[in-house]
Amino acid sequence: MSWSHEQVEELIELYKARPCLYAIKTPQYKNRHARTKALEEIETALKNIRRNTTVAEIKAKINTLRSNFLAEVRKIKNIKSGAGEDEVYTTTLWYFDLMYFILEHTAPRGTEDSISDAVMSSSSGNTAVSEVNEDSISETQFYLNEESGDLIEINQSSETLIMPENSLDSAIKNTPSSSKQFSGKRKRKCDDDDDAILYDVTQSISSISQTVASLPTKEAKSKDAVDVFCEFVGSRLRICWK
Repeated sequence: MSWSHEQVEELIELYKARPCLYAIKTPQYKNRHARTKALEEIETALKNIRRNTTVAEIKAKINTLRSNFLAEVRKIKNIKSGAGEDEVYTTTLWYFDLMYFILEHTAPRGTEDSISDAVMSSSSGNTAVSEVNEDSISETQFYLNEESGDLIEINQSSETLIMPENSLDSAIKNTPSSSKQFSGKRKRKCDDDDDAILYDVTQSISSISQTVASLPTKEAKSKDAVDVFCEFVGSRLRICWK
């Protein structure tokens, strides 16, 4: 069910009268009981003009009003930065003036002063409803804390990326250091194989030398070292085939 101008104006006035819902630097803002009570009071007061309203609906509407207002503030600031001194921007957000009180609680005072200098008040003759599409708002976002009932503004520049434990474990297992360890094991295995081959060759040469030395003189003359080595290799191959 859409909100009428009368209902929105009443909601903003009730919201403004309860700083514990938006003045983030005050002690009352940290009082969960005070915030819950304030929302319930707003719900009761709105029942007179919006019978079926709920606390959840009120929270959602406040979030929308804040988002649209802050989006308009950013638009004004951006236009002012590229406009001449004599140029004036008039906002078309009809409840802009009504929501102006939250600005000091959501932006540095320097920003507030510079925006004030840009002449941001909407004229009475230009009050067409022109709310910003919520999906297009990306710079300032809010989320609803279900436990405390707060509308929390998300500061993207201060967000911390937290990797889930299972993803972290997977990332650790797939780090280059693990690959290096695997490569090291494979290298050691290759070194061991090379040592074994070298040992076999040494033993083979020793056997050849002993064989040549044990041959009769004539047979030794008729067979050189290459012949003997070939015979030895052949004998080893026959053993492997068996």
